[in-house]
Amino acid sequence: MSASFSPPPPLPQELLEIIFRYLVTESPRSLSACAQAHRGLTSIAQSVLYHTVRLTSGKRLLSFNRTLEAFPHLAVLVRQLLIAQPSPLAFQRGQLQRKKSTPIDLERLNMVFPNLIALAVRCARLHLTTSANKGHGGMVAAPRGVNTFIARCASTLRVLELDYDADGLTTHKPYDRSRNVCLPALHTLVLNHIELCTDHVFRACVRAAPNIDRLVLWTGFTAQHVGNLHITDEGVEYDGGRSRTQLNTAVIEGWRALRKIELVMYARDPLGGLRESAGAKEEALLGVLHCNDEREVEVVVLQIPRVPGSHGRTPMRPPLLAFNIPSN
Repeated sequence: MSASFSPPPPLPQELLEIIFRYLVTESPRSLSACAQAHRGLTSIAQSVLYHTVRLTSGKRLLSFNRTLEAFPHLAVLVRQLLIAQPSPLAFQRGQLQRKKSTPIDLERLNMVFPNLIALAVRCARLHLTTSANKGHGGMVAAPRGVNTFIARCASTLRVLELDYDADGLTTHKPYDRSRNVCLPALHTLVLNHIELCTDHVFRACVRAAPNIDRLVLWTGFTAQHVGNLHITDEGVEYDGGRSRTQLNTAVIEGWRALRKIELVMYARDPLGGLRESAGAKEEALLGVLHCNDEREVEVVVLQIPRVPGSHGRTPMRPPLLAFNIPSN
């Protein structure tokens, strides 16, 4: 008498999502293959595959746009989006050379993302890789059409990261209000360049995104810099030979819902070297800002492990902070 064979029970959806989240980091092509392997895997695999999208060149944007035109339902799955303009120039062997890269033009991205909650936008920067210019760079350009794109996402966007001075957002235009961006749903703002930590930028952002409750600032500080930071009645002051206010309470309290400010830096080991990715983030309370309306705003120093770049070197650009995604 032959024994009847019954197929094994299907894996729970929760377990499949864990497996697919691992694949999207380690082997995106394998995850794409899973999405096409069986009808029962398609929806789960696609939800993980398109949860976070990286557009780092004009070529990738056009390919992504063609995919969305063929399968419009995928736009609903996008929750986090990185838009990084590639740099057209780079120093190689002491000479300035043009790189083969297609700039990003967001005016070609026609699809609306109704569930997009986190957006990170990075401008193109000129990376200087010579020994004489190590660690320095200059802004080239932001992605074309980025302000219009951000405005289209205003009703759902909760987290926004910028590393450049965005016209109409970090810079207010009192004489041309049509260029100003309004983000009433935004609650977390990440400013990922030290040049953006100014009263002028903060005032413009208060107008553009009045409901911020969490402000994240990339500082690039060392332990010595942190030791020179002090909380005063005026705000956060840096005492490094000549005192100057880094965060002015009178400006910051314009955000009526603000509860926390995070000053982010790379973690360092006891010998002073950068600590590579091996552990959790370390948070230490620097102090509390007391606002005129009796609110208290926590100021913390957040140390994060670095993720080594190519050849194990320290990444020249600050890490991506808006969501959990590897940084270039």
